Amino acid sequence: MMDKQYITKRFINTCIREDVYGLLSNNSIIEAEFDIPDLPEDLKAQKFWLKITAPEQTDWLPITPSDCMQYWQLVTPIWLQKTTQKPLNGYAIKSDYNDFIAVLKQSPSASDTALDSYLLELDCATEHRALARQGFASQRRYLATNINEYPSWSERLLYADQVASYLDHPYYPTARAKLGLDEADITSYSPEFAPTFTLYWVAVSKALATVCAELPSIWPSFTDVGLDSNLQQTHQLFPVHPLTLPLLQQNALKNDAPQIIFAPKPAVRVQPTLSVRTVACCDAPNIHIKVPLIVRTLGNKNVRLIKPSTIYDGYWFQQTLEAIEKSDNALRGYYSHCDEAIGGHIGDDRTLAFIVRRYDDT
Repeated sequence: MMDKQYITKRFINTCIREDVYGLLSNNSIIEAEFDIPDLPEDLKAQKFWLKITAPEQTDWLPITPSDCMQYWQLVTPIWLQKTTQKPLNGYAIKSDYNDFIAVLKQSPSASDTALDSYLLELDCATEHRALARQGFASQRRYLATNINEYPSWSERLLYADQVASYLDHPYYPTARAKLGLDEADITSYSPEFAPTFTLYWVAVSKALATVCAELPSIWPSFTDVGLDSNLQQTHQLFPVHPLTLPLLQQNALKNDAPQIIFAPKPAVRVQPTLSVRTVACCDAPNIHIKVPLIVRTLGNKNVRLIKPSTIYDGYWFQQTLEAIEKSDNALRGYYSHCDEAIGGHIGDDRTLAFIVRRYDDT
């Protein structure tokens, strides 16, 4: 199935499952056969249809009963449409999410603004799925390796993340879209292509910075990043994703100098995990660093920054789950949580922060 057809089917299925604008509850499921010239082969034996009635048109979606996540699923991203402008027996064959956006806009409760915005996400998901397939093709010989051949748990985790990057989200139809990233960004910074790159760093005045615990040994020194070693007395080093750096240079690095100083040299080679904004350190793959990234995923408004309170939330959950493991005889010895004690932020700022996750490789 081509990329646009694939995304169209996921989108329509989600609208059926979530009853978007009353798509299922305000319309009817019928049994019918259509004797139409040039009817696509996929529709000739079709039995059940979701009949969507609107003032200016009627659409028939081919559906089938399902016991996976929803009661009815789309059979194929091809459907029938008849409008008031066509002759009595004039049916149009539709097969594009642009056309289905138009179907949804017929609903009295529809938001044209929201649907137009989501159309951009559909386009992005289509483009990025094609890139993911290119990434898979370029990585095929490495992916043939048995996961058990990797010597450490952290290497197996990174391999599993890469494999997962070629699969799709079980619920969200356009999870493939990384809004804000272009083709060059995807190939350089996304797990589908397994790239490695080097983090940038900024020195943040200790008067502004909060760092929650001792930093790991993988952290660079001030001289490693081209700064005067004397700054270690007054500043903390914060990692920055290469794609986030331009935003900081336009804002924080310009407005708060010399309290926030851009380091001229990058340091610490990393590889992206499934989340993209979380990266694994190449020389210490059990150390993962989460940094803010100016990208929107799982929704147009969901920018992947770091809310400082989540640094403390993650560590609280770690301690809570570890306490449960220690107090439960059935769980004791069978559960291990990564160490999330380390994090840094500047007040409530979401664009310059980090979380360190340390995994036990034993």
